[in-house]
Amino acid sequence: MNLLQKTKFNSLQKKARKFYEVRQGQQSGNPDMAAEIKLQYELAEFYKDHRFDKDVPHAEIYEFECYRLAAILGDIKAQYLCGKKLLEKGRFWEGMAQTLYTCQAHNKYAYEAYKEGLTYLETAEQNGYAPAKRLRGLAFMHGWGLPKDYDLGFNLIVASIEEEKAWDKAKEILQGIGLNASEFFAKLAAKKSS
Repeated sequence: MNLLQKTKFNSLQKKARKFYEVRQGQQSGNPDMAAEIKLQYELAEFYKDHRFDKDVPHAEIYEFECYRLAAILGDIKAQYLCGKKLLEKGRFWEGMAQTLYTCQAHNKYAYEAYKEGLTYLETAEQNGYAPAKRLRGLAFMHGWGLPKDYDLGFNLIVASIEEEKAWDKAKEILQGIGLNASEFFAKLAAKKSS
């Protein structure tokens, strides 16, 4: 990390500390959640850009924690990002439980990651964030931390596309989440005709 980057990082950290102190009541003032959320996104971006920098150890973990704090402060996009990341983590541990390295802890880690991730997704979905509904639908379809229910997952995905009024982009959306668009539309047509 060069001197300019280090100065920027120190400035961001100092601002974050002030927000923390205001929230904890250690410093007077009213918490400005919007400004703190914006700062957390800036910090997350900084950590993302320095993932492989030896001067910023554990940058990927800090990046996630910035999003987690923004999610806790009520940012729906951060809630979605945390939910997505935690579902990925749950899938990793669930996969580890199926390998020759398996141990009981892997199932526990998967359960905890899924539980927290789904909580974030449900909160974002309740606040009207359609991509969260879509990802939760995908979780139902694949059984990621939820009982496998293809029809419920399918209906959530359809509802998320309708909420966004994004049928013109549906093919890209479906490809983005790993679903075969032609199979999806065939199932949708079959449901509508029955």
